[in-house]
Amino acid sequence: MIIVFYQNIKKLQLYCKNDNILHMSDNKQINTNKPRDSLVFADGDYVIKYPTATNPAHVGEWVKRQQHARDVVNRLLSYNGNRKLYFIPKIVEVSDNPNTYIREERVYGKPITQELFFSLNKTQQDIIYNTLAIFISDMNQHMPVLDITSQFQMANGKDFISLLKSVRDFISDEDFTLINNAYELLKLHSNKMPSRVFFHGDMNENNIFFDITTNTVSFIDFTEARYENADYMFFSDLSRLQWLDTNKLIERYKNTTKQRQITIIPDKGMVNIFNCLRTIQSTCNSIINQPKMALIYNKILHENIQKLETAYNSVNGQRGRGAIGSETTLPTR
Repeated sequence: MIIVFYQNIKKLQLYCKNDNILHMSDNKQINTNKPRDSLVFADGDYVIKYPTATNPAHVGEWVKRQQHARDVVNRLLSYNGNRKLYFIPKIVEVSDNPNTYIREERVYGKPITQELFFSLNKTQQDIIYNTLAIFISDMNQHMPVLDITSQFQMANGKDFISLLKSVRDFISDEDFTLINNAYELLKLHSNKMPSRVFFHGDMNENNIFFDITTNTVSFIDFTEARYENADYMFFSDLSRLQWLDTNKLIERYKNTTKQRQITIIPDKGMVNIFNCLRTIQSTCNSIINQPKMALIYNKILHENIQKLETAYNSVNGQRGRGAIGSETTLPTR
């Protein structure tokens, strides 16, 4: 399919391979934020979205993202949570033949910008905070909550220890014991590391709306929804909302009803161990994938192991290359 957009003063026309033309002259474009990958037009109680891309491969990727968003929304709508307190629009149609577009329920209200938020009264601001906390909890809980060690699972199905065994010629027995003990310690105290949770992935002011006539909070655009660490979710993803007090939101979030508990704030000592182990994992993969540079990566690997030993000993005492004792504790925060 070949799609070309052009826009004059009064009319947007969509040309497709079969020469069908869709006229949008009677519909108002309602998304004006940039950059954007979709053109959005009002159509009664629905909106119609078209890709801004013209390259067929990019259009195909756009369709895949919309299908992913539809699946996420459908799962969330079927989840037995507190969704009645907020609105998420259902994608009722995804089409790529002959015209590429999606039809979605329309969200009313305005994006919650800093200007809008601070123009609201305290009751309305509290509604937004409480609703956002419930929405986050529903997003997290409607999919399995994973612990941090899930990041060591590789695409080929190998686990971390299997990877180490693949490069055993480059790792001494003593170093292997150290790495294994550090990994076991991380698994033992995985609850001290941020949970891996499913979330929106693109929480900016253009994707959260508030209707002042009904006090309804709405969330849109789930194309980037994915797993991320809980601390990243609060302190990076959600922090793009300039009006947001993150600590206040976390307190509201903690008060929501959850089937599975979520760890947000990590232990610094365990973070250091995790980062060292991830670096070792990456270096081992490089040894396997680039055997001609194995000697270079071997040097890097041993530098990684030295850093791991320091991080491990700071948590477990001067016993990194021995067995993990029953007295293993974490430093208090």
